[in-house]
Amino acid sequence: MRQAFYQTLQPIYLTNTNGNQWADVLRLAQATAALAPNAITVPIDHNERPTLKLDMLAPANGFAHENAHDALADVEATIFMARLIRDRAPAVWASLMPMVDKSEVQARVLSGQLLCFVQYHMGRPTVLPVVGCGQSHDNPTMLGVFDLTKDPEPILRMDVDGLVRAMQGPDRAIRIVTSNKMPAVVDMSLGPDLGIAASEVARRASEIAQDGPFAARVGQSPSPALPALAGR
Repeated sequence: MRQAFYQTLQPIYLTNTNGNQWADVLRLAQATAALAPNAITVPIDHNERPTLKLDMLAPANGFAHENAHDALADVEATIFMARLIRDRAPAVWASLMPMVDKSEVQARVLSGQLLCFVQYHMGRPTVLPVVGCGQSHDNPTMLGVFDLTKDPEPILRMDVDGLVRAMQGPDRAIRIVTSNKMPAVVDMSLGPDLGIAASEVARRASEIAQDGPFAARVGQSPSPALPALAGR
């Protein structure tokens, strides 16, 4: 896009300066499908899996997308889905849109407040109650969040090597949020009932948020592990 602006004598950084910012409509669709499932229709692909691919998602929700993958048609379909989510899932929209700013992500994650985190893998969402638990010393955009469905007691006592292991695998206790990629870290009130008493979730969050040495050890985890985990 910047190359196109350059070639057509437009301001090269038009989309991310003077108050303009990038938002990820796929991330909005993912969060909406997980947290407000009645707001949009999620189509099923040929493998019998839910899909959020634009060329299937937009038509399933009423957009006439005859020219899928044509540049202008894809822009129009993306705008259509953004407006649909804004109108049908306003709470998700309002909570997620501030995450276009990495400083807002860092402030929210490191605030110590209970949050709801949505991640997708192979088209399937994972929705977790989390609390921020550290920031990488090597890369400040990499933030740790603790999965509050897990008992924090054994994790809080781990050394750095143990914490690296706690960041690995599908059932990991510590997950990585990348602040410059509009992570779906939203208000806890938007999350579903996860079968854990709210008082216990709050107790675990408070215990983790108040443990400064633990956060420091999370931040000391070897930097090569963090980028690898961010894409899982």
